[in-house]
Amino acid sequence: MTSSELGNLREKYSSTLVKADAYFVHHTGMIPNQTLLKMGDYNLNGTPATLGFHSLTCLFVLTQEEVAFFSRFTKSLHLLTLVFQSLNRKDPIRIPLRVTLDRIDIVGTRKNLSMMVFTIKNESTDLIDILGNYMALLDYKRESCEKLADTVVPLDSETAAAIGFNDYLEIVGGEKPRRVRASGFTTQKVFLKSAPAGEPGSYTQLKWYFRDGLVINDGKLDLSDPAHPVFLMEFHPRIVDAVEDHLFKSSLVARNKA
Repeated sequence: MTSSELGNLREKYSSTLVKADAYFVHHTGMIPNQTLLKMGDYNLNGTPATLGFHSLTCLFVLTQEEVAFFSRFTKSLHLLTLVFQSLNRKDPIRIPLRVTLDRIDIVGTRKNLSMMVFTIKNESTDLIDILGNYMALLDYKRESCEKLADTVVPLDSETAAAIGFNDYLEIVGGEKPRRVRASGFTTQKVFLKSAPAGEPGSYTQLKWYFRDGLVINDGKLDLSDPAHPVFLMEFHPRIVDAVEDHLFKSSLVARNKA
């Protein structure tokens, strides 16, 4: 990538953060479990949660005593190494980052799970290249999400198989996730066959079980028409991919029939 292209990415996405979810891992080749933090004489393995050009967060399994101990290292300079495996390279890309630890937060009620928040002190052209191109991909997918908002994909067994979906959905909220069934979806909505029991406002996520991994979609349950419950989804690139995949394969079928 040229210095001009890197400069454009640096300028456009300087303040952008992305989630290091399964979609990110798939498209960037990141190897999450090889993330290593060297903090003084200690080496800690963590998993990135969010990444940007100037900051990132990582999850670590720490006891309460370890959280208290490592909190002493805030505002000091440490070394955090990220690892990516490109399909075009035999050897992985190792990106050493000089970081300062801003704080350690305990993650909700999760036992021994903590999030460390870092500020990046050095610029890595490899990181800008990888993250910037991924951020550009997300921009394209957001545009496609809007364009395809009214395109309905039927969720029958044949279509589910064609788009790599295991035909299993769970809605998350209340006491426990509940399985739901859908008649179809768009890039922004899922049309449920029936509303789940419980308080509608408690349902804030939908879990999609695709063959290539779990997708967790934030959103809310809409029961403005009780006979036709709808889950209104926030943008997720994997759902856009599913709609695009359906359209592409449908066009091939139509062409073969012509």
